[in-house]
Amino acid sequence: MCAFRVNRSGTAGGMGLDGPSRRLLSVIIAVMQKGDVVLIKASRGEPGVRRVWDPAPDRPWVCLEEYWERWQNNQVEPVCWQVARGQVFQYDTALAGELEAAFAARAKDAGRLEQLWAGAKPAS
Repeated sequence: MCAFRVNRSGTAGGMGLDGPSRRLLSVIIAVMQKGDVVLIKASRGEPGVRRVWDPAPDRPWVCLEEYWERWQNNQVEPVCWQVARGQVFQYDTALAGELEAAFAARAKDAGRLEQLWAGAKPAS
């Protein structure tokens, strides 16, 4: 995930930036970008680590890491697929490991997997 700051200044009544009507608007926006590493929630809650290929608003395109690396090294476009925006989460190394372990043990404790997914932060 990338975060960036957009600053936009506006004035009122023809006054300059140093005037009393000076207004500064700062907005912090987190957006998913091509190349970001994300967690995806696949069928049965299975976690997957993927790279964003195209951050389409409703259904972003993602690919496997090895396909991303092949594109980086050889300019061979990766095989990608779309996932629903609600299935894409910010990548967290610790959470990814916990999700993998919980998925493997889901027959014993199905609630743990859902609890972990409930705490995952959606990708923007």
